Amino acid sequence: MQNPGIAHWQALKRVLRYLQHTKDISLTYQGFQSSNMSELNGWMHGPLLGWIGSDKGGGIDTSRSTSGMLFTFAGGAIAWRTKRQSSVALSSTKAEYIAAALTAKEGLWIKTIIEELDIFDLKEMTVFCDSQSTIKLTKNSKITDQNKHIRARHHFIRDLVEVKEMSLQYTSTTTMWADFLTKPVPQHKHWICCSKIGLKLEKPNK
Repeated sequence: MQNPGIAHWQALKRVLRYLQHTKDISLTYQGFQSSNMSELNGWMHGPLLGWIGSDKGGGIDTSRSTSGMLFTFAGGAIAWRTKRQSSVALSSTKAEYIAAALTAKEGLWIKTIIEELDIFDLKEMTVFCDSQSTIKLTKNSKITDQNKHIRARHHFIRDLVEVKEMSLQYTSTTTMWADFLTKPVPQHKHWICCSKIGLKLEKPNK
């Protein structure tokens, strides 16, 4: 604000181009009945679904990874977040595990609100992850050489899995709709992710 330059002007024009290109895109939701369940990837799920995403050491200066989480309800996104992790992840599994802990805390809060509003009886929220090793880590409470360096606060997700408040399910990278929150993705994958979280084009751009 005090000393604007060419870089700031270029950044401003980029924001304005983004707003112009996306002005006809809106976030939509679908109706559902409490007696109905939606089927995805062969499992039966309720209307609240979550996705976990992370990169590996994406920070150029700090080598820290970025966590991404996304929740949809009734076919549309209701919560999403991208956050730089507070410590350096020594493996992609740890980066995904830290992202899973962030997602679990947010999901528990959303689940509590939905239950208090008596909108839907959520016995167990389903969260998708594209890392098999991370899913195994949430189900293994033993301390090993591979996980002893992970801070205790990130193990919060294990308790939720153990008491069956959260189910962590595997999905392939091609159906990981939170990918575009943490890393560059091809244009076609970007628009598929947008459509899967309820973003729809109301009218064609001129």
